[in-house]
Amino acid sequence: MKASRYNKVLGLAIGEKSILAAEVTSGEATEARRLAEFIFPDDISPTDAPAIGAALGNFLREQSFTARNVVVGLPAKWLLVKSKEVPPADDSTAANLLRLQAEGDFSSELRDLVFDYTGKADPASQTNVLLIATPQRYIDFSNQLCEAAKLEPVAVTSTSAALGMMCNRGATSSAMVLSLSAAGSELTSQSGGYTNTLRHLRGPVPEPLFINELRRLVSSIGGSNGSNREMIVWDGSGTDAKSNTGGASGNGHSNNAKSLGDALGIRVRNGDLPSLGVSTTEANRNGGGRKYAAAVALGMSVLGTEVPPINFLHSRLAAPKEQRVKTWMIYTALASVLAIGLGVFGYLHLKSKQEELAKVSTEVESLKVRKVEAEAFVSKVTFAQKWHAKDPKFMSCLNAVTGIISNHDTVFCTSLIIKEVEPALVNPTDKKTKPRSPSDLIVIFNGKAPSNQAAFDIRNAFAKDAVHFDEVKSNGISASNSAQRGTEITFSLTCYYVTNKNKTTAK
Repeated sequence: MKASRYNKVLGLAIGEKSILAAEVTSGEATEARRLAEFIFPDDISPTDAPAIGAALGNFLREQSFTARNVVVGLPAKWLLVKSKEVPPADDSTAANLLRLQAEGDFSSELRDLVFDYTGKADPASQTNVLLIATPQRYIDFSNQLCEAAKLEPVAVTSTSAALGMMCNRGATSSAMVLSLSAAGSELTSQSGGYTNTLRHLRGPVPEPLFINELRRLVSSIGGSNGSNREMIVWDGSGTDAKSNTGGASGNGHSNNAKSLGDALGIRVRNGDLPSLGVSTTEANRNGGGRKYAAAVALGMSVLGTEVPPINFLHSRLAAPKEQRVKTWMIYTALASVLAIGLGVFGYLHLKSKQEELAKVSTEVESLKVRKVEAEAFVSKVTFAQKWHAKDPKFMSCLNAVTGIISNHDTVFCTSLIIKEVEPALVNPTDKKTKPRSPSDLIVIFNGKAPSNQAAFDIRNAFAKDAVHFDEVKSNGISASNSAQRGTEITFSLTCYYVTNKNKTTAK
C-alpha cells in the first residue's frame, strides 16, 4: 500500500450514538486543531446514512472543520477477525492464499464481506497475520455518510487498530491498548509493528464482570509476562483525568490505573495525546482530549508517509479487476487488420499474382468468420454476467415468483418474462409516472387457472408480497371451455420486482 502523503486529515470514529471528529495536521509538529463530538439527532435513524451525513456536514462547518479528506473508523463490533498462519511467501502470493481462504473461514450465512489483513508476509519464514472482514453494508454506510457530508474518504479502517498502532509507534516493546466507553470496550495488541489481537468487550459497568472478561482475554494474549507487560487505557467518557485521584469516571466505574493493574497483574497507565506526539491545545479547550484519541489516531494513520493498518476501500485482498478485453481478442483484431492491409497491398501492387491474392482473400474471409463468432461469444458472456453470483437479481426474482406459485397448486404458469426496466421509466418525463430504480425488473406472468377466483388469488399473492413486488396490474382474464378439462381461465399480470428492498441497511 502506497503512502498517502496528506498533511491535513479528518478522522471520524463511528460510535453507537455519536461520531468523534478530529482534524489533524502535520508540519513541524502534529496538531489536533479541531476536536468535536457529533451526537446523532433524535429525529434521524442511526442507519440513515445520507441523513446522518448531511447533518454531520452542517455540524462540521459550524465547528470550523476545513479538512475534506477523511479516514472513517469502524467499531470492533462491526468486524470479524481470525488469526491466520501464512507460509514463507512474498506479499502477492500471501494475498492470493488469504483471498482463497477468506470466504471459507467465515460463516456461509455472512455474505458480501470485504476482507483485509494486518501483518506482512516473509519469504524466508512462516508468519502470523490477522484476517479482518466487515459486511459490505458498513462500507456502503461509510461512503454514503461521506458523500452526504461532502467529504472525500481516504480509508475505511478499524478505529481500535489505528489507535493501537499509534500508541505503539516507535516503542521498543508493544503494549496492549484498551479503549473504554459505556457502549462497550475494545482491546488490541501488537506484534512486530502490526495488530495481532482485536476484540470487542462488554461495557465497563458492572465492573466485576468487565474485569473478569478482560482478565481472561489478557491471559490469552501471548507476549511477555509479569511486570514487563503493559496496558494503555483510554477512557471514552473524556473524564479519565479523575483517575489520578482515584475517583470514578463519568461512566460510573473506577478507572484508577493502579487498581486496574492490580486486578490484571500487569502495568497499566492512562493514555494521553502528548504520548502520541500530538499538540493538546485544542484538546484542553475541549475539556478532555483523551476522549478524542481514537479520532486523532485515525487522522494520523494517513499523515505524511503513514498508512492505515487496514483499508477496506483499497484492500490488499480485493479481487483483481476483470479484464473485459481479452488478450486473444487483441491478437485477433491485430491479425484482421494485418490481413486486410496485406490484401489491399496485394490488390494494388501484385495484380499479377492472382493465386497469392486469392489465398490472402480466403484468409481474410476466414478471419471475418472468427470475428463474428468472437462477437457472438462476447454477447453471450455479457448477458450471462447479469446472472453472476455478485448480482443475482434475476435468480432472486425467479425464486420469489416460484415461492408464490408453489402455494397455489391449481394454477400453473404458461410463460414468464423477466427483463430490466427501460431508461424512460428510470427518469420519466411525465411527472405522474413513478420513477423506477435501474436495478428493478419487469415481470410479465401468463398463466391458467380453473376459476376466476384462483386467478384473482394469484394476483393478490403478488400484491401482498410488497417486499419483492410493486405496482401489480392485471392484463386481462378470459375463459375457455374444453371437453377434457372443462372451464379454463387464462390470465396475465404485470408487476415490478424491487431489488433494493432486499438489501439490509447498516445498523
